[in-house]
Amino acid sequence: MNLNTAPIVIYVDDIIFRLQSGGSNPGTGNSGNIFVDFGSPSNSTTGNWNNITDHQGANVELIDDQGAKTGITLTITDPFYNGYNTSGTTAPTGDAAAIFPSTATSDNFFGHGNAWSTTAANPEGIFTLSGLDKTKYYSFKIFGSRPSASDDRETLYTATGAGTKTATLNASTNVSSFAKIDSLLPDNSGVITIKCSAGVNNTTAEKFYYIGAMKITVVGNQTG
Repeated sequence: MNLNTAPIVIYVDDIIFRLQSGGSNPGTGNSGNIFVDFGSPSNSTTGNWNNITDHQGANVELIDDQGAKTGITLTITDPFYNGYNTSGTTAPTGDAAAIFPSTATSDNFFGHGNAWSTTAANPEGIFTLSGLDKTKYYSFKIFGSRPSASDDRETLYTATGAGTKTATLNASTNVSSFAKIDSLLPDNSGVITIKCSAGVNNTTAEKFYYIGAMKITVVGNQTG
């Protein structure tokens, strides 16, 4: 506290301005990336990650990588298998390691397109992202891993908004790769739906498919 009238000199090194969400669609002005960890509550990812642990009916408002609420809600609309795959990689490498920590890569939601022992077929797991800005494009990087498997466990990711785009990823032996879906506009309701199912190259009798982690990027213009 300045107890006299003498001037005080203040030196400022850095100033950070953060655009806050507001209005009827919170999160519209928030440009932070969004990170999602699908998996067991006993293996959550710390920091500004969204840990989705309810594979049957999650309904979670997402935060961005600055910890700000986005107004975007992730909802499981078609359940995955009622359990977790905890055999994902604990040592991601390459491109995946630059995005996803081991807590996010080491467990997955999964399902199976055909019957698995006495468990009936679960052909697809589906979640929706609602509350999206209809004027912006959304891109997705999706990781899944089952490195101890030697067969082909290709997963098909189908994202539907104003249009439909797809990508595939073989979870078997995967420690470094991810599926990528670029520049998708939401539908007229501000929704993008992502469906996970077995890809055409999947060779497992049960048609196992996986999703372990996801990065969402929001941009104002379509990327190349």
